[in-house]
Amino acid sequence: MATPVATAAVKALRPIGGKQIFLPQHVVKMVRPKDNQPPNLATFSVPLTFNKFDIRDYLFHAYNVEVTGVRSFVNQRRLQKKYRRLGWYRPQAGKMMIAELVKPFVWPKILELKERGDFDYKTWFTMENEQDKINDESLLREKGRQKPRDLEMTHDILLMKKQAKLFLDDPASWAFGGLRSTEKWREVEVDVKLDKNK
Repeated sequence: MATPVATAAVKALRPIGGKQIFLPQHVVKMVRPKDNQPPNLATFSVPLTFNKFDIRDYLFHAYNVEVTGVRSFVNQRRLQKKYRRLGWYRPQAGKMMIAELVKPFVWPKILELKERGDFDYKTWFTMENEQDKINDESLLREKGRQKPRDLEMTHDILLMKKQAKLFLDDPASWAFGGLRSTEKWREVEVDVKLDKNK
């Protein structure tokens, strides 16, 4: 009786690998092609340890997609600066592979903004803007270019401001928790004399 791998090898155009991976830890992402790229070429972002045989076997076994050829290249990242350490570093390079497909694949058209309501695009767009705003403020704080008085007056800041005003108006009657009390502070610790002979 023929094994599934042997049966797949007969169906494939070229010999395929027989190595079985049950718990893969790699991530393969298909990237939207450029405008002038033909439909029989598919671009993938793969780990640096991937080779041409891996992507060919992966596409055939996972999606039953036959590949006639694969081209690979490594993209070096631009230098970036770490604000906390005040030093420059180069992020890890990324590997891209372009596979020649037997059956062409055409990406779906990008929907207009009005047509994205069914996909909860408005919520996603709001979250992205808020995250970008938080990241920009964090970078400014790390650089030391943002002053506390320029921060947005949130509910917590307004509450602290109100409590500080109450304390400045009448510091003698101030108590923790924002409550006013006429009780005087009393010492709860008592000095204890220790025997030096012990």
